[in-house]
Amino acid sequence: MQWFLKWWLNPSVLAQLQVITGLAGGVLAGFAIYFAWKVAKRQFTMMGDQDRLMNRHVKLAKRQADSLKRQEVLSAEIKGLTESQAKIAETQHKIFQEQLNRRADLALEVRSEPEGTILSGTAHYHLFVRNTGNKACHELRWALLIPVSFAHRFEFSIKVDEFDPPDDTGWQVRKVTGLLREVLFPGEENMILSFTVKKDIEEPVTISVNWKVVSEDGRYPEGDEFGGFRLDVKSTFPPGAFSES
Repeated sequence: MQWFLKWWLNPSVLAQLQVITGLAGGVLAGFAIYFAWKVAKRQFTMMGDQDRLMNRHVKLAKRQADSLKRQEVLSAEIKGLTESQAKIAETQHKIFQEQLNRRADLALEVRSEPEGTILSGTAHYHLFVRNTGNKACHELRWALLIPVSFAHRFEFSIKVDEFDPPDDTGWQVRKVTGLLREVLFPGEENMILSFTVKKDIEEPVTISVNWKVVSEDGRYPEGDEFGGFRLDVKSTFPPGAFSES
């Protein structure tokens, strides 16, 4: 024990111990500084990573906001396009309905010339076609049905097609037809032909004539119906010429 105290109390030993202690403290301090530097470096690295992540989040958020704006603009454009298409479809529907509702409406009308003298041998008439519809008619075919008993008394100003009914039909009319190729606009009329009726009869008569018109828009009147007019034909002979004396 004494030797230990001697050794411990020896000034040279104490100086060596102080040097060793100082070196150990320096080493420990160096290790502490090194670890502190490592921790600080790691923290700085983590902070840099966080900054980069934040920047990426900011960029992604900005891109998302821009994408939403583009989607809003695109949605507005699609909405406008849809509305325009709806308006176009509505306009087309209206035009289609107007085209369906536009059609010619044709009718025949007969007008007589003023009588000359009572002894005039013929009665003079003019046949007109009138368009009371809202569409032009470009071509039409007309037909008159004249009682057979009076058909021989009619003379026409133009060449017409005449047909007697077949024997098995029982019809007592002669069919007279013609073609008009002129355009007939809405509200207009056109004279188809003039004709005369011989008046060499004993008594005044009324002749009923039926008519039909066919064009690209259909038949007038529609279906199997016929239009008609009446011709009041006077006699060429004075009253009482055929009375018994």
